[in-house]
Amino acid sequence: MKTVTTSKSDLKLFSSYIYYFIKRLGLLSWRIYISPTIKDIYNANAEIEYNVIARCADFSLSKTIAYNNGESRKIALKRIALHECLHLLLAESYVNMDRDKDEKEKIEHTIIRTLENIILSTNGT
Repeated sequence: MKTVTTSKSDLKLFSSYIYYFIKRLGLLSWRIYISPTIKDIYNANAEIEYNVIARCADFSLSKTIAYNNGESRKIALKRIALHECLHLLLAESYVNMDRDKDEKEKIEHTIIRTLENIILSTNGT
C-alpha cells in the first residue's frame, strides 16, 4: 500500500471523475458539490455527505490517499471517485435499510466493491 499527499491537481482530477461517474451512473437528479479544499479525513481517501430528501451531495478528497503499489495515482483517484459515487447510488437504499449502522455499512461496501470491479474492468482500467 502506498500513501501520498494529495495536491490541487489531484483534487481537479478527482472532481472530473466525480462528474464523469455521476453522469455514467445516471445520478443527474442530484445537486453535486465538491469541496474546493482538501480535507483532513480520518481513515478514508475521500468522503461524501448527502441529503436524500434535498438530493444534495458534497464530495471531499482527503489530504492523503492510500492505494495499491501497482496502481497509478490517476487510476487510484478514478477508483476513489467511483467509490464515493457508488455511495450516492445506494444512498436511498442505505437510509431506508432496517439494520444497525455497522451492518448497513458492511452490506453497502460489499455491493460497492463488486460494482467497482465490474465498472472499472469494463472500462479497460
